[in-house]
Amino acid sequence: MDVLLNPDKFFSERKNIGYKVPLLIVLLAAILGVLSVYFTVDLTIQKNFAEFGLKIDEGQMGMLRGIALVFGSITAFAGVFIGWIIITALLYAFSAIFGGKGNFSTLLKFTAFSYIPQIILTPITAYLTIESLSQALAGAKLDLGTLIAPTIFGIVVLLWQYVYWVFAVKNARELNFNRSAISAGILVAIFIGFQAIGLLLSQMIPQQPIR
Repeated sequence: MDVLLNPDKFFSERKNIGYKVPLLIVLLAAILGVLSVYFTVDLTIQKNFAEFGLKIDEGQMGMLRGIALVFGSITAFAGVFIGWIIITALLYAFSAIFGGKGNFSTLLKFTAFSYIPQIILTPITAYLTIESLSQALAGAKLDLGTLIAPTIFGIVVLLWQYVYWVFAVKNARELNFNRSAISAGILVAIFIGFQAIGLLLSQMIPQQPIR
């Protein structure tokens, strides 16, 4: 249970951990990402058409569904692994500013565990995504509450991941807690910034209901 309740202790005792468990965790997150695409593909297609005030018939939906499932699944699956590497690279770079000494490989393995919150909370994330897409199709514009709920929940997931990042950096890069917290905090600030931009853009784009 240390992996959930005491990641600092967990990482400190596993500095020589292999890649098997980290890869399994990231693989599970990638598979869940593909499943999310499967359950939201129809709503996503309809929403994209609705943004231009267009309607879609069953023939078009069937064709686009197949294309979207293939490309969406590939993107979702590969995106998790690419994201894992990018997140690790950024944490490595930020911690280097504060004199981090540990190797990239150890940090990469530890960072994989930050996908645990995402995995555990996938059902709620999927529900909020489906709800947002459904409401987007029901009216001209999403209400603020519908937009804020998934955003706030996304930040909650991010903050839980932040805990893992802090202790991953602390143990893999041989830094004290404060420097590790700042290194990981820079990454959190970047993610929150992107979420804020996405929220603003979603309010600026007019959405039309499908008739």
